[in-house]
Amino acid sequence: MALGAPFRDNTMARPLNSWKEIANYLNCSARTAQRWHKAWRLPVHHPNGARGPVIANPRELDAWITRDLNGGPPPNSAHLAAMLALRDRTRANAERLQRQAERLLRQVQRATLLATHPTK
Repeated sequence: MALGAPFRDNTMARPLNSWKEIANYLNCSARTAQRWHKAWRLPVHHPNGARGPVIANPRELDAWITRDLNGGPPPNSAHLAAMLALRDRTRANAERLQRQAERLLRQVQRATLLATHPTK
């Protein structure tokens, strides 16, 4: 995926409700996400104040990764590019594993059907 392309269809994405969820989405540690929020204005919202729970919109996070609030690349874009490449590989592997799991499920269903209804 090219830098600047959307990572997934976020039109119906649910909000991320913790630093852990935000970090998983960004493929980094929760502490790194907190540092990015503080140093680089990662778009995370604090509905009950700075010490309370956090909420992030995946679409805002995707936009932040590809451009900062001034329209330019975010700081340390080399690190972010590496992070994006890792996300791409991780998602590709997850999709491949999902397809394999679906194929295996179909094979098990066929084998079960044959075992319960043997041909004459």
